[in-house]
Amino acid sequence: MLREKLIVVLLVVLGVADAAPPCSIYLTLTPLARSAEERFLEVNWGSACEEKMWIGVFQKNPSLYNEQPIYYLETHGQPSGYELTSIQLGRLDLPKEWESPAGEKKNFHTECLPYFVAGFRGDDLVSLDCLKIQPQWQTQMKDRIGNIPLRKLFIPGTHCSGCYMNDTQTRMQLLRHFIFPQDFDVWTQLVFGVRYLDVSVGYHNNEKTREKFWIVADNIIVSPLDKLLEDVKRFIEVSGEVVILDFRDFPLGFLSSGTMAERHNEFVEYLERELKDVALPRQDGRESFDFTLNEIQSMGKTLIVTYGIPGLAEKSQYLWRCWEGHTSASLMDSEMTEYVRNLFGRRNTPGMEVPDIGWVFYGIQSIESYVGSSRKIQSARERAAAINRNLTTWLSGPWGLNANAVAIDFILSSNLLDIALHTNRHKAHKASDLLNMDY
Repeated sequence: MLREKLIVVLLVVLGVADAAPPCSIYLTLTPLARSAEERFLEVNWGSACEEKMWIGVFQKNPSLYNEQPIYYLETHGQPSGYELTSIQLGRLDLPKEWESPAGEKKNFHTECLPYFVAGFRGDDLVSLDCLKIQPQWQTQMKDRIGNIPLRKLFIPGTHCSGCYMNDTQTRMQLLRHFIFPQDFDVWTQLVFGVRYLDVSVGYHNNEKTREKFWIVADNIIVSPLDKLLEDVKRFIEVSGEVVILDFRDFPLGFLSSGTMAERHNEFVEYLERELKDVALPRQDGRESFDFTLNEIQSMGKTLIVTYGIPGLAEKSQYLWRCWEGHTSASLMDSEMTEYVRNLFGRRNTPGMEVPDIGWVFYGIQSIESYVGSSRKIQSARERAAAINRNLTTWLSGPWGLNANAVAIDFILSSNLLDIALHTNRHKAHKASDLLNMDY
């Protein structure tokens, strides 16, 4: 009997079981640190964990190895909650075959990193999860979700995807605290399971490097665009996964009326030259969100490049119209719940239906939300710490069934990746028994 229970728990961890475990326990990384390496693990447990139980964090799978936990806590009968542990992530070592864009990748499975979290009632193991990568979750699930249009899938994403700290920016304290909303480069994000990338682009002709197109965050140049494109191309080539690369905003160097058309034409030519081998070509009469995963993968080009300037996308063979966008960036904390309720909870309410198209929700809070307020301005990490926990709760329930692409900051401080996969399984089966959490 114990062996059967352990098999069921392991199937849940590896993404094989259809339903979320009865008691949802998972690990996140607090964004409240100066760098990814200094971030602490957080233990989270959900609304089905109503009986008194204890939770342990392990470095080996506790269903296979009899080792003591490296962190221990008791829930004291609390039905849900979270606790910051004393365990720092340190250097993130991905499994060897996924540690860098180089080399051939053959692993089609979810794989746990050496951090497991388990819930026990006495000596009985009732829930098990791990900090994990899911580099080919679409391929793993294609028999279930392969024939569903992209507009119907829950697609996990990141906001300002290329805005992460690198070695050349370690002294840029303003950027570190207020601008950079990601801890990991795009390659690592994709390996963890992100499939929607948000990139704002600026034009700046750097004579020393010959770079012209740059990633921009809040009107500040962050880094050259070419590294991001190389990571995306390599990931597409070795994984076969469908990725959406969204160029929606062009805040620097594109806005002058005398050079706007020239700059955009130059950038479009650059994108076509760099991405044509992996980019899905346009087809008359169809939008990118109308295609299914199976259709796209059968064509052998699985990168969807969307472009935010009306008219230009239609002129290019490889650019698509951007999906409809919604954002909570300018909202205060007190306004966030009602906005999300209206956006997700009422999308299928009779008389309030919305067009059946692809759409993106940016679950973020920007410095704009502090304009005219006497509140102390929080850093990007502080804002994400509050927002991501709420979004994890909100989208774990029925609202998640209405989600399409969702992009957030500091992706691993939420459970968005697992929520998206569980929701897609339920969408495939048209089920309504999602894990419900208190709102």
